[in-house]
Order: sequence, then structure tokens, then C-alpha cells
Amino acid sequence: MQSLEVLTGLPENPQIVVVDNDSRDGTPDAIVSRFPGVTLIRSPSNIGAAARNLGVEHLRTPYIAFADDDVTWEPGSLSAAADVFDERRQVAILVARVLVGPENKEDPVCKILSESPLPAPPKCPALH
Repeated sequence: MQSLEVLTGLPENPQIVVVDNDSRDGTPDAIVSRFPGVTLIRSPSNIGAAARNLGVEHLRTPYIAFADDDVTWEPGSLSAAADVFDERRQVAILVARVLVGPENKEDPVCKILSESPLPAPPKCPALH
């Protein structure tokens, strides 16, 4: 719920779709009650990460940003990503820089992702 608090307060005011993966702890009802502007989709069974596809099917937006229940986006980061997509049509996906904990320490996975064997397209800046 903490991530929804942050996401619903972003200046970009993104459309938020939550896919509940068949939880049985009252989470879906709490989301409906506390976040009326959030679209809730209830999966009939726990289908793991494939549940993201259920969420995508309900969106008609030009871009989609994924977040799990322990993830938030910094204010302005969604707009910055949309600007990259708008300005560089050859870019199809962006990977966010992951900061962990109250000290905002960079997650080690960021270094691994930055050293991907996939070549970066020309003039595609790393956004920090």
C-alpha cells in the first residue's frame, strides 16, 4: 500500500492498474477502499509475473511503466522517460536506475544492466 501512496501522488498523475495475483489477505478490498482512482484487476489464480500482461491489456496509454508492490517512481521520472521515448523513436525500452533503502544506495543490478551485451543506440544517453 505504501507504493500506491507514492504512485498516486506523482505529479505525472499516471493511470494506475493493479493486478492482484489471487491474494487472500484482504489486499484487493483495501485497494478499492483506499485508492478509488486505481483500476484493480483480480487474477483468478496466481500466475506470477505473467499477471503484468493482464494489466497491459487494460491500458490504452502510449507508454507503460511497471512497478511491484515494493517499488515507487521518483517524481518527474515518468515524464523524463516519456521524453526519451518521444525524442528517440528507436528506443523501445528503458531500465530504471534502482535505489534501495532510506540511503538510496544504488542496487548492484544497475551495474550488471549497464554492462549489457546489447549495444546502446547512437546518441542514447544514460539518464541519472
